[in-house]
Amino acid sequence: MNSHPNIVESLLELSYQSSLNGFTKSLHQLMGCFDLSGWACLFPPSFNAGGRYVVMGQGIQEKSHMLNQNILQQITQYGVNAQTESLLKHLAYELATNKEAAIHIVTMNRVRRSLFILFLYRDAVQFSADEKNTFEALGKHLDRCFVRLADDQEQEFMISFFKLTTNLYSEGLCLLDTNKQSLFDNTPFREHIYMWEHGRDAVRSHTLPRQVQLPEVWKEACDEALKVYSESEFPPTSSRIAVSQGPLVRLEIPIVQSEFIEGAVRYLAFKSGLGVRPYLLLTSNLRKRSISNSISLNDLSSKAAFSRREKEVGELIMEGYTASRIAEALNIALPTVKTHIRNILRKAGVRNRLELMSLCTKQ
Repeated sequence: MNSHPNIVESLLELSYQSSLNGFTKSLHQLMGCFDLSGWACLFPPSFNAGGRYVVMGQGIQEKSHMLNQNILQQITQYGVNAQTESLLKHLAYELATNKEAAIHIVTMNRVRRSLFILFLYRDAVQFSADEKNTFEALGKHLDRCFVRLADDQEQEFMISFFKLTTNLYSEGLCLLDTNKQSLFDNTPFREHIYMWEHGRDAVRSHTLPRQVQLPEVWKEACDEALKVYSESEFPPTSSRIAVSQGPLVRLEIPIVQSEFIEGAVRYLAFKSGLGVRPYLLLTSNLRKRSISNSISLNDLSSKAAFSRREKEVGELIMEGYTASRIAEALNIALPTVKTHIRNILRKAGVRNRLELMSLCTKQ
């Protein structure tokens, strides 16, 4: 291996990158310091990157049949043994542009079921023992830099999430991961959930639990939200955060005669260069009952002069339909549905579908 004075500087620059594009550019610059005909870095899913490996490389085959068959997940699941080592060698051969090139593979277990892989190629000349040791150390540095990048992406998500929640105007907020484990919740949400099952008096006489224990109906709503997320494509958006359009499930329970707890469950997805990370976003409000503030959809339709199609769309909104489901149900284009929804919200004087559902009764 030829020594290069810029290796340390390139590695340092790699560690400073905070975006995937910058990381990729710096990685190419670093690997260019070595006498290689090709290389490929396979980083294990970080920041829940859609369950996929992040692959970066140069001088390799762009299309890989084995990668498309989730071979990496199999190798990660069973670890490096005689069988999976054979798979790695076949994968390395498939990625090579020169089938006669010398190949060296660096693997490293980061955590349980997480495997970093580095493929190195050189025409004609074999890798020496010292070179292999050098690349083993290099692989550890590369993976550490990528972990730091993933941590930055997660921190960016949390900042974006808190900015989002400040605009929701909800008393109670809770964020769950896909295992329905609480990542963040505030006191009003814990109070509402406790009142949901035990009544208002229970909150006055008991200390709130430190973690949210969701009632069964909320758990079912979370399952439905995750099901809808898994069956639909991530909505196109220019921002990094997307929330399902309107509540997937609207929950309501009376506390006393004059007030009720209202809740909604939606999926929340953060999109970055490392993939899409889904969460569950739960909101709750303690509201006063007021007959004058409740209006049937039919009455609102007449009062706000909804068109016939807008009324049909409004009825489906009240059933919790997403825009795509409304388009399918009415056999109209999705952009047309979104136009109807905007008109409905404008005419009703509300900001979003959750407010519309809070304003109206189904009959």
